[in-house]
Amino acid sequence: MIQENKPRILNIVDNRWWSGTSYFAVYTTKALQDFGLTSDIVGDHRTLAIGKAKELGLNVLSGFNPRSTNPLKYFSELSGLLNLIKKGEYTHLIPHGPPSHFWATRAKKKLGDKINVIRALSDDMTPKVNFLSKNIYTKYTDSFIASSEALVNTFSKAFDIPRGKFKSFLGPLDMTEFEIDANSNGKENKQVVFGLIARFSPVKGHSIFLKSAALALKQNKNLKFLISGEEVQIKKSDLKNICENLGISDSVQLLDNFDNLSEVLSRVDVGVIPSIFSEVICRIGMEYMASGKAVIASDVNVLPELVINGESGLIFNSEDEVALADAILKLAEDKELRRKYGIAGRKRAEELFSSEKFADRLTSIL
Repeated sequence: MIQENKPRILNIVDNRWWSGTSYFAVYTTKALQDFGLTSDIVGDHRTLAIGKAKELGLNVLSGFNPRSTNPLKYFSELSGLLNLIKKGEYTHLIPHGPPSHFWATRAKKKLGDKINVIRALSDDMTPKVNFLSKNIYTKYTDSFIASSEALVNTFSKAFDIPRGKFKSFLGPLDMTEFEIDANSNGKENKQVVFGLIARFSPVKGHSIFLKSAALALKQNKNLKFLISGEEVQIKKSDLKNICENLGISDSVQLLDNFDNLSEVLSRVDVGVIPSIFSEVICRIGMEYMASGKAVIASDVNVLPELVINGESGLIFNSEDEVALADAILKLAEDKELRRKYGIAGRKRAEELFSSEKFADRLTSIL
């Protein structure tokens, strides 16, 4: 028997890659499920997002593909979604991404007040403003949840939507997956390791990181730098060439992408996020903090919301190599400050990122 007055949520995800948006969709579904609510997910079963949802044991539905763009399948796909809603007696749809949002609002147009559409904003693309999108965002969407205030600002201005319809949530993160290395931030070893863990892409600021490392090494030869990630737009050989040209190869360790994140996190004393774009969620920032690591981050999108400057880490102006080098030297030379920032970051993670706290705040608006 379906319990009355208890929300039943269907998350819709269309992202094909395992990205920040996919992460937000899958772990929102999981957080609400762990909180005791009916929280299911639907998407293209060939995507990495749905693969991860299955891996986590979430209830993954079939019968509707939000990635469908074939106009000849419009009515059959919409019928599939409506059938899922009816069968699951869902009260809320949470679409994660523009295609999912389109389909959710088509269902809303059919069902009216029988269903609530809450658009989850965690995509870093500039919103396309036209007649159709305005109709979708202003007429058929009940409210919005965003992974950062930066996204709230972007979308509320783009579509002239009152900020009262938006709520921003940092997280969710399964805190049980992360442990604090008590010896890391305060260790006596002078070779403090600064780590950049991110896909090899220009937006992640690898070049800036290495140039700043070269500047810092001129004043402190004992520093070490670590880079780990998946080769995407940049190859490991490209980063090696930069290191050689800067004369810092002996101080930089280039690793492949790690299946076990805790393994690479254990090698890092300070997490560095020198991104020049993206970062509307920044999982690695949350993971650094959950692991009790001090963080240095650029002032891009969610990062200043995530890392409180002078409290849990340091924020520098994006693409400012000198400012990043200064921040590196400051933390390298002050183990007590590293320890202080690490403790504060872990506390902030427990208060804001934990799946339970995330689900509790989200449930309050359902």
